[in-house]
Amino acid sequence: MLSNRLSVPEIDLKQILYKIRMLAVKIHQLSELSEILQIIVNEARKTLNSDRAIIYRFLPDGDGVIAEESVGLAWKPILGQLIYDPCFDAKWVEQYQQGRIGVIEDINTKPLDPCYKNLLTSLQIRANLVVPILVNQQKIDRVSSSEPHLWGLLIVHQCSSARKWSSLEIEYLQLLATELGIALGQVQQFQSLKKQLLEPKLKLKSIKKTLHRNSEECIITETALPKNISVADLMAFERLQTPIWIYDIEKFQMWWANSAALYLWNAQSREELLNRNFSDVSESTRIRLHNYLQIFQQGETIAENWTFYPEGKPVSVRCLCSGIQIKNGEMAVLVEGTTEVTNQIGRETLRSLEALHYTTLMISLYTLDGIPLMQNPATFTCYGDIMHPSSLSENVFLSHFVDSDVGEQAIEAIILGKTFTTETQVFTKQGIRWHGMDIRCSRDPVTGDAMILVNEKDITERKHIEEALRESEERYRSVIKAMAEGIVLHQADGSIIACNESAEKILGLTVDQMMGRAAIDPRWQTVHEDGTSFLGESHPAIVTLRTGQPRFNEIMGVHKPNNRLSWISINSQPLFKPNESKPYAVVASFTDITVRKQAEIALQQQTERERMVFAIAQHIRQSLDLDEILNTTVAEVRHFLQTDRVVIYRFNPDWSGVAIAESVAEGWQPILNMQITDPYFVQTQGLSYQQGTVATTRDIYTAGFSPCHVELLEKLQVRAKVVVPILQGDRLWGLLIAHHCSAPRQWQYWESKLLQQLATQIAIAIQQSELYQKLQLANQQLENIAMVDQLTQIANRRHFDSALDCTWRYLLREQGSLSLLICDIDYFKQYNDTYGHAAGDDCLRLVAQAFKQTVKRSTDLAARYGGEEFVVILPNTYSDGAFQVAEEIHQAIQQLNIPHIASA
Repeated sequence: MLSNRLSVPEIDLKQILYKIRMLAVKIHQLSELSEILQIIVNEARKTLNSDRAIIYRFLPDGDGVIAEESVGLAWKPILGQLIYDPCFDAKWVEQYQQGRIGVIEDINTKPLDPCYKNLLTSLQIRANLVVPILVNQQKIDRVSSSEPHLWGLLIVHQCSSARKWSSLEIEYLQLLATELGIALGQVQQFQSLKKQLLEPKLKLKSIKKTLHRNSEECIITETALPKNISVADLMAFERLQTPIWIYDIEKFQMWWANSAALYLWNAQSREELLNRNFSDVSESTRIRLHNYLQIFQQGETIAENWTFYPEGKPVSVRCLCSGIQIKNGEMAVLVEGTTEVTNQIGRETLRSLEALHYTTLMISLYTLDGIPLMQNPATFTCYGDIMHPSSLSENVFLSHFVDSDVGEQAIEAIILGKTFTTETQVFTKQGIRWHGMDIRCSRDPVTGDAMILVNEKDITERKHIEEALRESEERYRSVIKAMAEGIVLHQADGSIIACNESAEKILGLTVDQMMGRAAIDPRWQTVHEDGTSFLGESHPAIVTLRTGQPRFNEIMGVHKPNNRLSWISINSQPLFKPNESKPYAVVASFTDITVRKQAEIALQQQTERERMVFAIAQHIRQSLDLDEILNTTVAEVRHFLQTDRVVIYRFNPDWSGVAIAESVAEGWQPILNMQITDPYFVQTQGLSYQQGTVATTRDIYTAGFSPCHVELLEKLQVRAKVVVPILQGDRLWGLLIAHHCSAPRQWQYWESKLLQQLATQIAIAIQQSELYQKLQLANQQLENIAMVDQLTQIANRRHFDSALDCTWRYLLREQGSLSLLICDIDYFKQYNDTYGHAAGDDCLRLVAQAFKQTVKRSTDLAARYGGEEFVVILPNTYSDGAFQVAEEIHQAIQQLNIPHIASA
């Protein structure tokens, strides 16, 4: 999305006009180009609230230099860079020459030549606004040319995001460029006037003159001056502080020198210098001067660094040599010595000597003794005229440093051929300032002597901001240090590069142990809430680094070096660099929630215990099967306690016992139905358990048991145990026992309480089961009373009726056969009258037993029908079979031999 930093409530047209008017007054009072440019870029960046504002100046060779810059701290400075844009061809120059502006709102959406887009990307530019700086050229006669000259470009950059430039912003920058163009025209006019006063105009004249200056006569020995030089020119040369001399390179004779040149040649007077013998030169020098002649004859000039030794001290001077014709057609050389010299610093910073004048970087050159050889205008603005120190013995280079040791270290580095880069305080005209310095070795091209080349920039504002940031960071660190929350900083590869004290305390590690560790480090023993391993790839910090998305409230269990488990809740926040979508680091913050987690686990366990106890209680209420209840109980208890074996042990009357229910883990010996006799129980008759005592044993080998008891437990593969009594009133019925077989175990209090609760439920189930057995017996007795004839103890009439109906229906459905025998004892009344009713009852009993013995099939039924009558139901029996059964009954009764004297 495009952003517009300049909104109407922030600045309106009236404010813009006021700012332009005040700025115009300010810059038109200045004559120094660097000060004007600095004010313009600062004002443009501040008003437009942009990331960078620059002035791009075109150089004669077609390239351009960043002549001035105002840039935010987050973005790369490009001041002093030589910019070569292969896409910037003549058509663009022509369009800017005509006053066209350039607007790019987003380099990612605007169609651009790839080379131009790559250039903008390398300079961290996302959007820009380009306005031409047009200057009316001043001719020598001070008449303005009809068409303005494209001097450079005023450009603002948006680096952090795309930006939609408003018409008001564009108009403001155009007005600013217009005022700058006017100011530059005035500066050029001033320089043109200065040039007319101080620099000679080369005119073709031949005249013999005598020069007079300060009552000192200097006579040109030839009858005429060089054809290209006039007396007025020589007088102008004399007024300059720049060393200038004329030398006959064919006759090796000094023709003329101004006063400034006398110092370089270490001459007491001009006459002494002109009378010197220069013919004693080496063959190499003669060849070099001969080459000069060929160059001069082609109308070209030569610029070289020459070293002079005034007062025995080396001075490196940039000499500009031009060829001039003397009267007899011979060639001489006009030499202008300038202190504006430097070695090439690099194409990306300074590629031409002219750039020294256009950059606000301070560039200066010194001998190893600290004698200044060159300073550019920016250095002059900062330090004043260092070329003419107050004392010739003063080390000007060292005098700039507040800490002279820094300067001496720089000189030592130069001697060793090293580059010395530092940020240090220096004395300037504005007081003590912070400068960033790049100090390196420069070699005299003639002598090869080492010199000190200084490239420096005022960084005081940045230092102040850094100090404020440092103080802010210190406060931030204090806050982070005081936080109870753990803070860890992960860099792009996931490794830890910083942490606070709370992080050390929570994780149980020192800073040294954490530094360099990554979340995927296998040494982290971390788990999810369900107990599964927490893989490094799923760590919130790693996920945030991979996706760029924050993570919140992720729960992780961390095993500390002391094997204690701590629980933490983690948040992770990504850190991004400008214009980058992938985070370069992640801040992970975490809180120790161990107490809360333990409370949650305890509550969860309590809930689970209550659920299990309730489920078993419900099972007891819903089931009368004691074996099923006991087996369900031991299975659920073993699963819940995560132990190896749970048994229910029942005592016998002799205090031996048997394991009547068991749940055992795979790999351990089952003991179900095993008869176990513990001498301790036999001797004490379980006295302590009858009192409700719960016995917990962490390790049988440290519990103080007798050897025989330990031996018994070893046979049962028991290493740790909990024993809870099962009581029936005051009677010890048995024991509920949990065994841990694999290792010692520290039993928790809640575990023994759970077993006590379950032992109570088991006791209820046992009591319920015993009551149910009694009820079953009672019901059976009642049923026996209801369905059995009490005298004969065979089925009664009621039983017969029910059985006959059920059998009839079944056989009817199955199409089976049914036989029914009806039997009657003859003369039974007479029997009763003769022998009495007691004997009659005995008789009926004997007959009924005969029926029972004869009717052998389980489906057959013999019943007393009433009085002395009996019936026999014979399912699936035809008449033949029924006759046979009847005969057998007759025989059985006959064998009874019951006498009946009253029978007919």
